[in-house]
Amino acid sequence: MTGAENKGPLRYPKGALLLDYGRAALGLAIGLVGLLSLTGAPVIMLIFGGIAVLFLLFGLRTLGRQLLSVAWSEAGVTLDDWRRREIAWNDLASLRLRYFGTRREHKQGGGFLELTLTDGATKARLDSALESFEGLLGRAVTAARQNGLDLDATTRENLEGLGLGEPAPAFAGRLAEQRGR
Repeated sequence: MTGAENKGPLRYPKGALLLDYGRAALGLAIGLVGLLSLTGAPVIMLIFGGIAVLFLLFGLRTLGRQLLSVAWSEAGVTLDDWRRREIAWNDLASLRLRYFGTRREHKQGGGFLELTLTDGATKARLDSALESFEGLLGRAVTAARQNGLDLDATTRENLEGLGLGEPAPAFAGRLAEQRGR
C-alpha cells in the first residue's frame, strides 16, 4: 500500500491473548479429561469430545489473532498473518460494525465491537481489542462515506451510539474516551 502508514503494525494485546490461551487450555483439559475418563458412556463422550474440539478451535483462533499484524494508511488496510490481504479504501464495498456484550456491559461501556470490511474479494474481521482500533474504525468510516456505502441499520445504530455523526477524527477520540472509563 502506498501513502503515509500509521505507527507500525497493530496487534492484539498480549494480556488478552494470554487470557484466551488460558481459557482454551482449561476448556480443552476439561474436555479431554471427561472424554478419557468416561469411556463407557457414548453420549457423555460425545459431549466432552465436542467441548474439547470447541476449545481447540478457540485456541487456534487465538493463535491466528496472535500472528495477525494490521497496518493502515491513507490508501487502505493490510492484514498479515499466514497470508497477506489488502483492502484499498477506494475499493471498500462493505462496512459492518457489531456490538457484543450484555445490556449491563453496554451501560457500563463494556463489551466489544467487531468491524468487518470487504472489498468484494477480501474480508477483514477485527475487534475493538486491537491496538488503535479507534483510528482504524474512523478511517474506515471515512472511506465508507467517500464511497457512498449504504450501511445496514445495526451498523448505523452502533456508529450513532458511538457519536459517529461527528467527523472521523473526533469520533476516534470519543471512542478512546469511552474505552478509558
